[in-house]
This record gives sequence, structure tokens and C-alpha cells, in this order.
Amino acid sequence: MLLVLITLFIHNILALKQKYHTYKEPITRATPYVSEGRRPRWCSLTFDYGFCFGSLTRWYYDPIWKVCKERIYSGCGGNKNNFYNKEQCESICTYQMGALKSKSKKKDRVKKILIINPIGATSKRGKSQQSTTKLWKVTSNKTQ
Repeated sequence: MLLVLITLFIHNILALKQKYHTYKEPITRATPYVSEGRRPRWCSLTFDYGFCFGSLTRWYYDPIWKVCKERIYSGCGGNKNNFYNKEQCESICTYQMGALKSKSKKKDRVKKILIINPIGATSKRGKSQQSTTKLWKVTSNKTQ
């Protein structure tokens, strides 16, 4: 009886080890072929934790930020937006797309600046409030 229990215990440990083994196969074998220049539809799915109780580190593609992010996966269930490592996620979901970048249409690269708390700001509202451009002109005339 003890031998049967030990055998079952060892068998369960080996089954769990095989189930949660991190695969280091080439990306071409682990995922289907993806046509060039097009992002697969499953990359736009939200990350699904799954329904088991495991704790595996996985990567998923965030369609809002257009980058691959790390998450904890339960070990079973979920969807196709679930990758073994960051390289695999990037090679499939950001292949020839790149990450989120700011595009500058102006060649002179002038940047707009928002002044949150300008110099000489008061609690007054409306017409009685002075603008920072008037303050700048006044201070620049005094210094000359």
C-alpha cells in the first residue's frame, strides 16, 4: 500500500513538472506562421489569467500601449495573447510595427509648453487676472 502511494506521488510530481515546464523551443514551432506586416487578431485580446491556481510568468501584448508586458498566468485556460517570453511577444505582435512612438509632423520640431503655475499667478479669475506675456513684457522693459 505504501509503495502504491509513493508511486502515485512521484507520478503526480513528474506530471506537474512536465505541465509547468517552460518551453525553450524556437518561436516558429511554438506559434503559427504570421504574415508579414499584419498583426494577428489575438494580439488585440486582453490578457486572460486563466482558471487554475498556478503562478507562471508570461508576456502579453497590450494593444493600448502597443508594447509587450509581463503578467502572472495561472497555467491553464486563457487566450492566445500569452507568450513565454518578451522576445516571442515582440516578434509576433510588434513585428515590423514597432512600439508606440510620437510622430512629429513639423520639421522645426517646435514643442508646445503648458505652464501649470505661471509666475505672478493669482487666485483672481477672468479679466482681472494678468497674463504671463504681459508680465514678461513689463519685466523685460525694466531690465533694459
